[in-house]
Amino acid sequence: MCSGEIMMLLTDKQPNVQTQHVTFRGDNAMLQKYINSFSVITSKLSRLSGLIFNSMKTKKWQLQDAKNKFSEIVRRAATEGPQFVSKHGKEEVVVLSMKDYKKLEGPENSLVDFFRNSPLASVELEVERDKTPSRDVAL
Repeated sequence: MCSGEIMMLLTDKQPNVQTQHVTFRGDNAMLQKYINSFSVITSKLSRLSGLIFNSMKTKKWQLQDAKNKFSEIVRRAATEGPQFVSKHGKEEVVVLSMKDYKKLEGPENSLVDFFRNSPLASVELEVERDKTPSRDVAL
């Protein structure tokens, strides 16, 4: 058996780096498994902290700032998501990327056109209704 000390860095990009010391006793295979698990966890924590940090960036703009920084708002809408512009403290408009707008716009064809253009449009269906009487209902 071997023992060793592993220093876990929970956050490496934040000003207050937190560390945790763990003493491990076990064989090399167990130690390697522990290190691999730790690597996966720290990778996920890093991605999660990045998502949280990005979501904390300003997405709300006052109208006056929006006028002065319109190109910045457009850039952020394309890379970070919708940007909200408020007037007198009330949200008035949203600046969306074209990709987000297309998602909201819906399909170009109507549902009727979709079924008409379907490869199954020429298939004849024989539909028979079940002729058994309905159950009695007490009212």
